[in-house]
Amino acid sequence: MSFSAPELNPQRTWVSPKRHSSLTSRSTGATKVHIFDHTLRGRRDDSSAKTIKPVSSVHIDQAFTSAPHRAAYELGPEIAVALTQKRYQVLNVWRPLGTVTNDPLAVADTRSIPNADLVAIPVVYPDTPAVETYSLRASGTDQHEWWYCDGMRSDEVLVFKTFESEGREGRARFCAHSSFTHPDFAHAERARESVEVRALVFYE
Repeated sequence: MSFSAPELNPQRTWVSPKRHSSLTSRSTGATKVHIFDHTLRGRRDDSSAKTIKPVSSVHIDQAFTSAPHRAAYELGPEIAVALTQKRYQVLNVWRPLGTVTNDPLAVADTRSIPNADLVAIPVVYPDTPAVETYSLRASGTDQHEWWYCDGMRSDEVLVFKTFESEGREGRARFCAHSSFTHPDFAHAERARESVEVRALVFYE
């Protein structure tokens, strides 16, 4: 889903975790939001900072088996066990820091991706437990349907799932995503700038 966020000042380069938590809660109806990660991409105003480029490979941040481990790591085993008895999600809140031209973010229609096309990829981080993410089998790409927001602005955010605990009929459990080279801006000199926040989201 996407929605306009008028309270986001286009001139600001950062929005506090509390503000992101509020946006996530309002857009989903969640009763508890725990933000556990954020990433700035493409920032070049500080030459001493490492530039993190947009990810141009298709991926899903959390495998089905990894989300419970993430909840336990972030909240502690006892709290996590209690909260994950009911519906919960891992969401990504993505916001550009300026109008997007090159390297826009695309998301796939989950209905076009069968579970058989998911390929588990182990990922090891220095400060957190090892997890699995998903890539997609190349053999299914002709059937995968992709969408993106053209000219997305800094007062807009995109909220999408990277994990859903309830897999009932018609409810998406993940959202494959990737940046891509826009043919109209393939030679743009300015890097896309964006911030993304990942959150555990719980429901009563």
